[in-house]
Amino acid sequence: MTTSKAIELFLEVYFGINQRSSKTRSGYEVDLKQLMNFVGADSMLSSIEPAKLEAWAAQLQARPYGIASIRRKLASVRVFFGYWGRRVR
Repeated sequence: MTTSKAIELFLEVYFGINQRSSKTRSGYEVDLKQLMNFVGADSMLSSIEPAKLEAWAAQLQARPYGIASIRRKLASVRVFFGYWGRRVR
C-alpha cells in the first residue's frame, strides 16, 4: 500500500472509531502529510525504515520547529505505524 493511501485510510478509520477532537485529527493529518512529502506519496508503506524516520526527524530539527512540535509529530507517526502494525498481523 502506498503511503498516501495508508494515511487516507488511517485518518478515515482511526478517527471514525476513536473519539478525538477535530483539532487532533487536523494535527495528525498535517504531521502525516509532512512525513509523506518527505518519503514520497507513492512510496510503499512497508519500505519506510527506521533510518528514513530518523532522517525526517533530523530535518525537522534543522527547521524552526520547537521540541514540543517535533515530539507531537513523532507521536502522530508512532500512532500511525502502530495502527498499521496491528492491522497487518
